[in-house]
Amino acid sequence: MPGLTCNACNIEFVDDSEQKLHYKSDWHRYNLKRKVAGVPGVTEALFLARQSTLAQEKDEHNETPMLYSCGLCSKGYRSSKAYSQHLKSRAHIMQASQGINLPEDEKAIIKPLPRRAVNKPPATKG
Repeated sequence: MPGLTCNACNIEFVDDSEQKLHYKSDWHRYNLKRKVAGVPGVTEALFLARQSTLAQEKDEHNETPMLYSCGLCSKGYRSSKAYSQHLKSRAHIMQASQGINLPEDEKAIIKPLPRRAVNKPPATKG
């Protein structure tokens, strides 16, 4: 049956079952939204690449944040970059050169940052 196409995605189908399956896909829905917005549709390969990039960003966002602490200087940092900069700082080097001997496990403390509790409104009795 010739003529089975999707104008939003610019593809042709072999049969109507393939077309119906396509209409239920996320790629088709994405292209429909783009068409309504007046933006051209994207290829399936580009759509899948964007989806994987978004999934990676979401995974990175959901990672447990870490707290990097210097036991020598009693300072805490939320990123490894800031912590490594601190280790190179004049203040840290001065503290280290004063001969304070802390046990090895107390010099650098790296642990998960506790999540903030979200205040929920009290439940109403009714």
